[in-house]
Amino acid sequence: MRATDLIGGAWLGRLTERQTEIAFGAGTMLVVVIGLVAGEVLARSYDALRAPPPGFDWYALMDAMQPGDEGAPPRFAPGTEAGGIAINALGFRGPDIAADKPEGTIRLAFLGDSKLFSAEHAEEEMIAAQVTDRLAARAPACRFDQVTVAGPAYTMDHLAQLVRTDVAPLDPDVHVVLSGSMRDVLHLHAEADARGGYTLHYPWLVLQSRLADKLFRAFHLARQERQARHEGPKPDGELADIAKAFDGPAVRLADAIGQTPVLAIGYRGQLREGLPLDEQMAHTRQLRHETRGLGARDLARLNTLLVTAQDQAAQRLGWTFIDPIADIAPVAENFTDQSHFSRRGIAQLSDAVADALLPMLADQGMACLGGEAG
Repeated sequence: MRATDLIGGAWLGRLTERQTEIAFGAGTMLVVVIGLVAGEVLARSYDALRAPPPGFDWYALMDAMQPGDEGAPPRFAPGTEAGGIAINALGFRGPDIAADKPEGTIRLAFLGDSKLFSAEHAEEEMIAAQVTDRLAARAPACRFDQVTVAGPAYTMDHLAQLVRTDVAPLDPDVHVVLSGSMRDVLHLHAEADARGGYTLHYPWLVLQSRLADKLFRAFHLARQERQARHEGPKPDGELADIAKAFDGPAVRLADAIGQTPVLAIGYRGQLREGLPLDEQMAHTRQLRHETRGLGARDLARLNTLLVTAQDQAAQRLGWTFIDPIADIAPVAENFTDQSHFSRRGIAQLSDAVADALLPMLADQGMACLGGEAG
């Protein structure tokens, strides 16, 4: 076949009907593949060239964590730096403390996830540091130190393991727990539910296609919210059943902590019932992408029921429970994103935690308090 025939298309007339069909099918498939490849290249180029989204890049920080062995939580390498954040000798964020608690020192252990890790802020602005400073100012005769056992996406089961291996040897006088997110209970509920619960999995995205992810997010979120509006709100009983998934990890954490007093904090962010729907949708966008069948209003109600479940679990376990985040207004001045606190939000939360800790410490007979618990 001459080149002029190939360019001019004369060769088409020499094909049999079957060969023409095969050529047409192959050409169509080639066009589709080229289109998908071009779309993927554009999607990845867009992600690479666009300005980073507002707020801290938590996923980049999580990439710096070392995976744990046999289900153990991921850890940062001790004595290193991750994303510009200094990691102490224990592999956590915060000041190094003596393994043997000094005589007369009140030691606080803060247990939680990225809320306590406070990656967006300097070490001295972390919630644990702010609470300790407030206690020292109000009880100047006492010596305080603290350890923050927290990391991005840490769950209560992660914390239970870390309490046994890392915290218990430090002999803390009180534990402060801020853990138990909706993402955690939704995944736990899905594991226990024969139908798979409300959690989505994406096994078909083997190549982690960004184009497929963008298309799926756009269509899934729109369809999901339409479905939620059409079906109406989920019954409280159904949502409360999801919230009860908190009980198991709470019991396991309590077993690890033992008899040491615990101050549990209701787990909230900006999402609240009563907010306009567009704000609820903005605060739940990522979580709705990870779930099926739950709209923004359902998730707002689930958050309320989850905090109620946390309060009830605390009562059964003998923990002190407070819900100060409910009093922190869900506005940009108090939060850096839908979940994490600004400096102003940290200040409000730290005030409430310090107020709750002083009487707890006084009940333990800490002589240095000298009546400062009022």
